Amino acid sequence: MQTHKLIVIVILILLATMACKMTDVNSGPSIAATDTPAVDYKATESALQTAVAAQATTMAQATSLAAEGYATATAAALLAQATPTATTASATQPPVVEPTFTPAVDSAATQQAQDFEGTLQELFDEGIVSSTEGDFYPLEDFSESWAQLGYYQWWQTGYSAENFVLSTDVAWESASDKANWPEAGCGFVFSEDGENDHHLVYLSLDGYGRLIQVNKGEWKNLASQFYGKLSIPDGDAKLMLVVNDKRISLYVNGERVATAYDGSLNAGNIAQTLLSGTNKDFGTRCTMSNTDLFIFK
Repeated sequence: MQTHKLIVIVILILLATMACKMTDVNSGPSIAATDTPAVDYKATESALQTAVAAQATTMAQATSLAAEGYATATAAALLAQATPTATTASATQPPVVEPTFTPAVDSAATQQAQDFEGTLQELFDEGIVSSTEGDFYPLEDFSESWAQLGYYQWWQTGYSAENFVLSTDVAWESASDKANWPEAGCGFVFSEDGENDHHLVYLSLDGYGRLIQVNKGEWKNLASQFYGKLSIPDGDAKLMLVVNDKRISLYVNGERVATAYDGSLNAGNIAQTLLSGTNKDFGTRCTMSNTDLFIFK
């Protein structure tokens, strides 16, 4: 029975085949259409999900790459903007150099000191002083006047010593052409310990160099020697006082005029002084410039 069914099926297949060939011969050539296969919904859904997932992955990857690119570009831009500032901030700054100011050289003061050094060496060579070691002090210019007949006044230099050399260019002027010239003049007070205890040395305008000791208010002449006629009522001269080892010497224009020894001589204040010699107007005015003080060690 099975064999008969199989024969019938074969015959039907052959008949169908012959019919198809006859149709092809009658219709001529044609473009064969692709048969659309039956839709497998499960496979299609699976494939669609896979495709969607792949597309999502691709988009995610693309988005990630884009984000990375954007981030890199942004970082580069920020770095480019920050670099000048960072470079400026991190650059090594040169050290600030404070200017060093060199004091101006006072050529006149230097020459004054050099001239005095020469004078000091001459005093040492002549045996007037026993040393050339000490401290040099140029004093400020001095100008004062006093009008009281028979009196004198002094102004402190701020220095005190026992052994020293003091020199100055002095100019004088009297308000009277008939002053008491022996009691008018310019000079120094030294070894001073008050009004009643000091020594006075001055060039009186009658042309004398005078050395005075005042001890407990008592006036004593130590030396008085004529230098020469002076210009009055105004004039000028170079004065120098040397006090060393209890010996006092007064020089006028480089000439030693008066000298004396005083064993009671002690250290004391040094001052500039003037004696009036008249009550008229301003009395007597003394101006001292280029004043050098050398105190022995």
